[in-house]
Amino acid sequence: MPQVALPVPIRNAVQEEFGMTFQVALINKNGVVLGSDRVHLYVGLEKLNKFQRAVQRHTDSKILFSDDKQVICCYAGGAGAQRIAREIRRRCNPRGLSRDAWQDHIQHVTDGVTASGPGIQDEIIIFRLDEFSGHLMAIESTYGPTFTSIDTFCFAGDYSDARFLGHQLMREDMSLCEMENLVFLCLAYAYKNNPTGVGGGFDVVAVSRQGGMKERLYTEEEAIAITHGFDKRMLSALKSLIG
Repeated sequence: MPQVALPVPIRNAVQEEFGMTFQVALINKNGVVLGSDRVHLYVGLEKLNKFQRAVQRHTDSKILFSDDKQVICCYAGGAGAQRIAREIRRRCNPRGLSRDAWQDHIQHVTDGVTASGPGIQDEIIIFRLDEFSGHLMAIESTYGPTFTSIDTFCFAGDYSDARFLGHQLMREDMSLCEMENLVFLCLAYAYKNNPTGVGGGFDVVAVSRQGGMKERLYTEEEAIAITHGFDKRMLSALKSLIG
């Protein structure tokens, strides 16, 4: 696995500079679309020198499904976020639970799971597909989890300018295909803005309220191509407005 060097102190540097990941979730009357990059960064314990530690990088999916496909989640933050998401995928079942009871159930299941540590916020985007509702679960080791409902869109991980696209372009009447395109566009710009901490390919999962599910893996090359094309169209539109 390739290594890059980071200055110490390591925890805050990893989260702030590298963002650890980037995720997008959109929901409307047609369904849910969830997208994530695939890069994982792990900090070595040994120092490369007085000021730097080694960071190893590998790629894998960060979108997890329960066995019955009733729960889908993805994670951002430190190593604790992955542990928490895996426990939710493995043990959480929303059937028969109200929304408040569902939050209590998640908190109970994950209470014994170690979060990432001081200075790092773990974020898990969770959708229950029996009623198509979602929450962002945020955890910092010194505090209990907080839950925020996802009504239209949600972001986790890197505080990228790419979040602006979701804020401005998401609409309630978007088709599932349009939502997929918007999710990938956000991921692509997050990669463009922070190619060290975001990338490794991009998973996009679309779930229709009629019951269909579609998964697609995009490459970094496709991300570069879509941002290049979008930039050209936006510049052309800007020139026509000014003209």
